[in-house]
Amino acid sequence: MAVTKLLMEHMSGRVGFESVKGNGTTFWLEFPLSDNSDIVVWSDELSVGVDVIDRDHQEIIRLINELSPNNKDNETIDRVMKKVVDYTKYHFNREEIIMEVVDYPDLINHKLTHKKFIQEMDELNHKLKDSKTGKNRRVLRTFLYEWYYSHITEVDQDISQYAKGKDIIINEAIHGKSL
Repeated sequence: MAVTKLLMEHMSGRVGFESVKGNGTTFWLEFPLSDNSDIVVWSDELSVGVDVIDRDHQEIIRLINELSPNNKDNETIDRVMKKVVDYTKYHFNREEIIMEVVDYPDLINHKLTHKKFIQEMDELNHKLKDSKTGKNRRVLRTFLYEWYYSHITEVDQDISQYAKGKDIIINEAIHGKSL
């Protein structure tokens, strides 16, 4: 299961199970189609080398993929967008904790970048909220993906050099045992 989970996450998918006592267990896989150009697939290029951050980025990309223009259900889109916003804030908080404990030198500017992105994401989401056409969802999805892609590959990659060999203090900080 661990290997399957890892493979599914690398393909922007998910694996899970539902178990009912006396009836058995159903395992399920959810992954994008290989010919679907609207799906972002996780690649090593997006890995920053800090497990906590990489797992968060994988979850954010999975959520962005749920904003597919093919999804016609506005309630689902609202729910997923709320998850994207909430998880982004959760992730930024964790990333900033990591940067603080590894003495990342550009922490203040990085926090400002996060704050500005949250504002832009909220503004675009509110602007498009009343008009949930496939085109508008694509605009929102493209904005989210492009921002995350450039932020991960151009900015977050830098964090790994400060985090090398500091797995223990990172895990303690993330789980509230230090700071």
